[in-house]
Amino acid sequence: MDDVRPENDNGGTYEKEIEPTFEVAQLDDLQVAVNFIKALQTASLDDKYNNMDSQALNRLRNPPTEKFDIENRPDLRLGLDTFSVSMKSSVDTYVTMREAILRRHPEDQIPSYDQMKRVITEITGVSSVVHPMCRNSCLAFTGPFSDLDKCPKC
Repeated sequence: MDDVRPENDNGGTYEKEIEPTFEVAQLDDLQVAVNFIKALQTASLDDKYNNMDSQALNRLRNPPTEKFDIENRPDLRLGLDTFSVSMKSSVDTYVTMREAILRRHPEDQIPSYDQMKRVITEITGVSSVVHPMCRNSCLAFTGPFSDLDKCPKC
């Protein structure tokens, strides 16, 4: 289906034509949806809904440009391999594998799980963004819900 915008008689933009629809939305769920749409339309790294810390924003605005050399870092390579294998498992899986390897090779310097997360962030420039959620998973406290401290659904 083509993305066809309606013709208008007054030479205005599509956004100007749809704005009155946003203002007359009466149903609560529709109003919430409209608020999320408005938040998405104006989203930026500097808006109030962005939950990233200043270091993450700096990494995003200035991503790494040099190749990360892991060839001469066998302990880090083992940590990365172990981390990637255990990504769909629990944190305990990584911790248990690391402990087993260190029992056999106590001289190794395999990074802890938290150290691995920081190394991966350093290498890639990518980190997680966390928004609090309702304990019953009704919604995340982000966008129009970012100022709430309890769930309006439950």
